[in-house]
Amino acid sequence: MSAVLDENRQLAQENLRIQEVERKHLARELHDEFGQYLNAIKIDAVSICESRGTDAVFSTDAALSIIRTVDHVHAVVSDMIDRLRPVGLDELGLVAAIEHCVDHWRQRLPETRFQLSVRGNFEGLSEPLNLTLYRLIQEGLTNVHTVWNRARTPRASASAACANGS
Repeated sequence: MSAVLDENRQLAQENLRIQEVERKHLARELHDEFGQYLNAIKIDAVSICESRGTDAVFSTDAALSIIRTVDHVHAVVSDMIDRLRPVGLDELGLVAAIEHCVDHWRQRLPETRFQLSVRGNFEGLSEPLNLTLYRLIQEGLTNVHTVWNRARTPRASASAACANGS
């Protein structure tokens, strides 16, 4: 019994350590991404105000810069949200969420050929199991990205099979 309690304590400590690593990464990413881009938006907006509309070309260029910056920030926020909790998993189900994740990586690595094979009925699986399966595929694709950066790997495949909804 003591060994089981000790193992549970170690697992709880490891879980907390992993959460802190994720929080640290998220905080760094929020600071790096948002600080610089929000400052760029503010600088462009102040420039527009200070010009008082006297230079239409300048105002248009600054406004277009704000639009590009906001588009970038929106993409970063969407990516962060997807990594924290894939929205499609709750709304569309596991298979559609995995397909969306693979499509995202296809866009990020257009030179890599991704193949996804899904067989069986994934409806009715528990939320923790759905999330675990999704995270396994997501982590595998992240590893493909890491390997691709080093070796320019042209192919990646993922398979998921479910027998009798279990």
